[in-house]
Amino acid sequence: MRNFKIFSTLLLLAVLFSTACKKKGTDRSILTGSEIAPVLTVTPQDSIVLSMDSADIKAVGMKWTAADWGFPTYIRYDVQIVKKGADWATAKVFHMNTTRMAELSHFDLNDIANSFGIAAEQTGVLSSRIAAFIPGTTQMIYSNVLDRTVTAYKMVKPAITAMPSADSITLTKDSANVAAMSLSWNPVIWAYPVTTEYEVHIIKKGDNWANAMVVSTGTSTSYSITHKKLNQLLLGDFGTDTLDAESLEYRVKASQPGTARMAMSDAITKTFTTYAMVYEVAKLYIPGDYQGWSPSSAQVLEETSAGSSKFSGIVEKTKTDGSLSSGDFKMTPQPNWDYDFGDNGSAYSDPNAGGGNIGPKSNGTNGSNFKLTDGTYLLNVDTIANTWTYALVNWGLIGDATPGGWGSDQNMRYNQTTKLYEITLNLNAGNIKLRKNDDWGVNRGNPTGNDGDIAPLGTTIVGAQNGKNWGVIAGNYTITYDPATEEVVITKN
Repeated sequence: MRNFKIFSTLLLLAVLFSTACKKKGTDRSILTGSEIAPVLTVTPQDSIVLSMDSADIKAVGMKWTAADWGFPTYIRYDVQIVKKGADWATAKVFHMNTTRMAELSHFDLNDIANSFGIAAEQTGVLSSRIAAFIPGTTQMIYSNVLDRTVTAYKMVKPAITAMPSADSITLTKDSANVAAMSLSWNPVIWAYPVTTEYEVHIIKKGDNWANAMVVSTGTSTSYSITHKKLNQLLLGDFGTDTLDAESLEYRVKASQPGTARMAMSDAITKTFTTYAMVYEVAKLYIPGDYQGWSPSSAQVLEETSAGSSKFSGIVEKTKTDGSLSSGDFKMTPQPNWDYDFGDNGSAYSDPNAGGGNIGPKSNGTNGSNFKLTDGTYLLNVDTIANTWTYALVNWGLIGDATPGGWGSDQNMRYNQTTKLYEITLNLNAGNIKLRKNDDWGVNRGNPTGNDGDIAPLGTTIVGAQNGKNWGVIAGNYTITYDPATEEVVITKN
């Protein structure tokens, strides 16, 4: 799950400023005196009054020319920022890799100003420069220094409390379904009453916040993750080796929907030691028109057991923007087009179930496309027997509390990462149930009580076939359904 609008406090963190500066280093074998330093430019060039109402809007942008050592080499750049007149040893340093441009929002620039003692409604001057260097060496060359006068505003920040409080946490398989870490933070109080939404940003320590994984918590001021999910996250998204330690940084963003107002907490660091998973699950990729024919970003089927030729999984063949796809797709054993399986004769007469023959696996993109209408399907494939089956497994929400009443289902989306059906929508006061494929043949309701009993929020409930209607009060809700366990969770946002 990477959701992230990414406005970096990092890509940004650059800004401002004017007069040349050179510095001697210790690696005399690199510098010859003929190097060409980067030249920094900033827009706009005048002073700036920072504003909370423009917090998430760009305040300044900066660009710089390439440094030149006099011979071809890989060059990286840092942005360095200090209060004018301070020792450059105290500078805030932001690693830009090979990028030669950066942007700074009102919030980011204000955060830097506050850190150097420029308080609310006070004016001060910040200086910045670019340091260029060859990785693996200590020698740097520096751009011109540019100054900018800024007037700061009062900073509002959420403050994170983490449990457990220990800096290092060892993940264990025995505690797979227990929370490994929980974060909570104080609600952000603005100058006037307004809805506040929160995101948790996560990066590998030292990485650019522009690459952060973003987890939305809605209006909730807490976030927790189990040993199993955190272990999977570290081994997958963050590439940590099994039985190795990895440090992750967390911060919380608060924002006002529909405005540029935002606030960011200070970052906290936690070090986690992973545990070995049973085995790395092999995948079969399902690229198609629904997602732009890209195997690397396609939904997948997973092997049913280690080393098996049989793959199974739920795939949602619906475009994310809601438009209809052609229904065409193929199967690839790797996240590329080196080989693929095409349709070798299938029955599509029944939209709810069918199947046929695949392949055989071909070199290149030979063979016919499979074709299923938009929807969510359970696919089973055997790459040895060269057979496949499909079954429609749409799940939806229905009831007089929904926009469509009892006459129209609100389709849930299937999340391959969580393996849950999910939906977030506004509900009226009334009743709801879940059902499969727009039909009452398979449905899930409250296993106890009476029709209209108010649903317990945030509680895991095993939905019952032909169960009672859940009652809800008016509001915005997120509802999830686990097809493996039949568990339903109803959360009011």
